[in-house]
Amino acid sequence: MIQKMSGISKRILSGLAVIVTLSLAACDSSRIYETNVDLSEDAWSIEDSLSFNFEIKDPSKKYNILYNIRYTEDYPFYNLYISHSLTDSLGQKIPTTPQPQNMDLFRPTTGAPYGSGISDNYDHRILVLQDFQFPHKGKYHMHVHQFMRENPLRGVRSFGICVEEAQE
Repeated sequence: MIQKMSGISKRILSGLAVIVTLSLAACDSSRIYETNVDLSEDAWSIEDSLSFNFEIKDPSKKYNILYNIRYTEDYPFYNLYISHSLTDSLGQKIPTTPQPQNMDLFRPTTGAPYGSGISDNYDHRILVLQDFQFPHKGKYHMHVHQFMRENPLRGVRSFGICVEEAQE
């Protein structure tokens, strides 16, 4: 019974964390797009490409693109390798950063997680593209893959992107 209550308590705390995060996100006027994809059974298969579609209305501005990742203490590594592709509405690939990208989720020396968390769930935002200028206005598509040794990669609850206007 104590373990059941502990599991229920963890779910309640996780739910509260999501509500607080969404409430804080809604207050940010520089954010033009944010979507997170929940991964079934807290695992991300190497075959699964996550797709994100957003629109840029003012290409004269600079933008930041961030990854949002929610992970658990069950995540088996301290880092995560990600690769992405960015295309416009005509399917033309937009050059971005070298691929794949290495992102630390836990501090290699101490094992402490980056980001913020409640219970054994952690939310971490990682800047991918800073002051990025899109070539023209219109719709864009970002596809993201994980490139880790374990397949499926367990301990990843959700993954998403955020596009926001860069602060000048």
